[in-house]
Amino acid sequence: MRRFLSNNFVVWLAIGGGVIALPATASGFDPEPVAKAVEPSDREIELAVQDLASDQYLVRERASRLLGGSGTRAVKALAAGIDSEHLEVACRAVAILQGLYLNTDDVISSSAEDLLEKFSESPNRPVARRALSALGSQETVRQERAKKRIEELGGEVSFDGPQTAVFRINNFQNGVAPVDNVIIEPDWKGGDAGLLLIRRLGDVRTLYLVNDPPVSAEAVKRLEESMPGLKRQNRGGKLGMAGQTHKLGALISMIPDNSPAVMAGLKPGDLIRKYDGQALMNEGPGSKGWELLIELNLKRKPGDKVRLEILRDSQEDDDEDDPPKGTNRKPPKIVQIEVADPRDPDKLRTIEFVVKDVELTLGSWKKPVAK
Repeated sequence: MRRFLSNNFVVWLAIGGGVIALPATASGFDPEPVAKAVEPSDREIELAVQDLASDQYLVRERASRLLGGSGTRAVKALAAGIDSEHLEVACRAVAILQGLYLNTDDVISSSAEDLLEKFSESPNRPVARRALSALGSQETVRQERAKKRIEELGGEVSFDGPQTAVFRINNFQNGVAPVDNVIIEPDWKGGDAGLLLIRRLGDVRTLYLVNDPPVSAEAVKRLEESMPGLKRQNRGGKLGMAGQTHKLGALISMIPDNSPAVMAGLKPGDLIRKYDGQALMNEGPGSKGWELLIELNLKRKPGDKVRLEILRDSQEDDDEDDPPKGTNRKPPKIVQIEVADPRDPDKLRTIEFVVKDVELTLGSWKKPVAK
C-alpha cells in the first residue's frame, strides 16, 4: 500500500512500513525561497554609528557588528567618529576600521586604511595612538598594499636587495624592508593624493620625479616634510650612470649592467666634458659639473638621443673603432691634461686623454616588464 502526503517542502513516501523523506524538488514541487540576509540601509548604518555611544553594552556591540559587515558604506559613516568627543565612539570606530582594513577586498581595505590614517592625526591622543597601533600591527600588509597601489597608478617601487615579499619577511624586522627608490613618471595617475601612498612604504630613500609628472610642488613639499629621510631628485630621460663633479666636467663612477650608458660604450672613469655641445668643466667654489649634466638633461625624454664629449685615459682606451696604423682614417684626438698625483696631492702629473664623441639614447627609469 502506498500513501502520498505532501506539503511545500517534503513528500513522504510510505513503502513497506518504511518512511522516506524526499526533497520537494525531487518530486516536482518548488520550495519556498530561502530568505537572504538583508543589507542594512544607509539610515540603519547612520543609526548604528550613533549607537556606538549607547549606554547599553549590547546595543554598542550590535552596532559594531553591523558596521563591521557593511564594507565601504560603514567606512564613510565612521568618518564622523574622528571629531567625536565621545571616546567610546572613536575607539570603537578604530577597532571596526582595523577589522575592515584586513578585509581581502582591496576597495574596502584601502578605504579603511585611508580613514585610519586620518584617525592617526586626531588631536585626541588616545584615539590617534590606537589608530597608529592598528596600522602598525600590519606593517608588512601595509607596505605590500602601498606598493601594489603605487604601481597600479603608474609608479614603481624598488626595494633594497631582492624584490620578493618572502625575502623581506625573512630578512627584515616586521618584514618591512627599506625602499631604495620610488619613481613617478608623466603617466602617473595618482595625482597629489596618490603621493600619500609613499608614506605607507616606510623608510624611502629617494623619490625620482621624471619629466615633470602631474603632481604639484606643494604636495611634494608636504611629503618631504612628513618624511625627513626622503631625498627628492628631479630627472629627465635615464642616462644610466652615477657620478660626481670633477674639475674636468662630470666623472662617471658607476654604470649598471644593461643601462643606456653601457649601450653607448661608456665606462666608469670616463669624464664627460660636454653635453650636446654645452661645456661641463668647472673649477673653484660652486662648481657643479655633475649637477649641471643632470640639469641639462631634465627636459629630455626616454628615446631622445644626446651627444656627449668624453675624455678617457689613453691607457684605458681599447676602442676597436680606433683606426689601425697605415690607414687614411683620422687618429683619435689626444689631449694632455695636468691632474693631481694621487700619491702626492701637492704635485701634478700629465695624463693623456683620448677625446671621444658618444651618442647616448636615453632610457626609461622603469624596469622592463618581464614577458
